[in-house]
Amino acid sequence: SAVPSPAKNVAAEERAAPSPAPAEATPPKPGEAEVPPKHPGVLKVEAILEKVQGLEQAVDNFEGKKTDKKYLMIEEYLTKELLALDSVDPEGRADVRQARRDGVRKVQTILEKLEQKAIDVPGQVQV
Repeated sequence: SAVPSPAKNVAAEERAAPSPAPAEATPPKPGEAEVPPKHPGVLKVEAILEKVQGLEQAVDNFEGKKTDKKYLMIEEYLTKELLALDSVDPEGRADVRQARRDGVRKVQTILEKLEQKAIDVPGQVQV
């Protein structure tokens, strides 16, 4: 086949680079060594929960009925964040799975709080 194999080029470049360089590139700062960098999945969960925090305040301040536009909006946003949490892939990592589980539980608690605060509208059948 006429396609040149990229593997050869990579090997040559690796040989050319002085080997001690990568190890010295980032000296660990004292006090930082013990904390492993957070997995992107954990960071994603934290970003979602930051949004949820604002929604929780909206729930705390909410007064009205389940048919109110504001109620429906908060509920929709919370549901969206719940789906966002669901879509975080733990990639088999316990820390990500735990963060996600805690996040889901938190959002569900806020949704329940919203439902309890809202006034049921008579005539609506509760499913």
